[in-house]
Amino acid sequence: MNPIKRIAKTVYPVVMKLVPSKHRAPKFSGGRIYIDITESPMMLARVIGKYEVEKHKALNTYLKSGGTFVDVGVNKGDFSLRAARIVGEAGRVMAFEPAPDNCEWIRRSIGLNDYDNIVLHEMALSDADGTATLFISNTSGWHSLAEERKAASRGEIEVQTRKLDTIMAESGDSRIDVLKIDVEGAEMSVLRGAEAALSSNHDMTCLLYTSPSPRDE
Repeated sequence: MNPIKRIAKTVYPVVMKLVPSKHRAPKFSGGRIYIDITESPMMLARVIGKYEVEKHKALNTYLKSGGTFVDVGVNKGDFSLRAARIVGEAGRVMAFEPAPDNCEWIRRSIGLNDYDNIVLHEMALSDADGTATLFISNTSGWHSLAEERKAASRGEIEVQTRKLDTIMAESGDSRIDVLKIDVEGAEMSVLRGAEAALSSNHDMTCLLYTSPSPRDE
């Protein structure tokens, strides 16, 4: 059985009964992270090291001390926090998340761990510099720019959008060692806005999730 499904059927129901809904800061492989483990089985999985295990293995393999990690679709920040620990003070993490509620908790996690090498950009990456509608879900991992997610959303907000190529040009350093994209159906827009970054970083590792429908995050 899939580890997440196993958690959903066994551990998660117990957690829901015994643990009040609240953001806490448990320890995990990236330090400490503010998270509500009752939100979904995926949130619990993050804390106990069972969430996207293969991606995290790839992060450990391809990201090195002094490297650059770009996290597009940060959610609660588990990948960014783990990457910050890997790259160390000489490296950098560029984190992109458009949902204000997620950004609030990410900032708290960054501060709690004293990670000075993470820069959080409260915006969505896309194929144009401007604004777009972010469809807000009941679950923090389902927020999306994809129009097909509108019917399942509980509301919408306007957010800033930038191209990754624009951001990298402004930073003055085009190097990316590992690029992770998980934006609930809007991945192609991110890639279209990253043509220069993709063509100039021939050794870059890309961790890409494409999802045709909302997941239980």
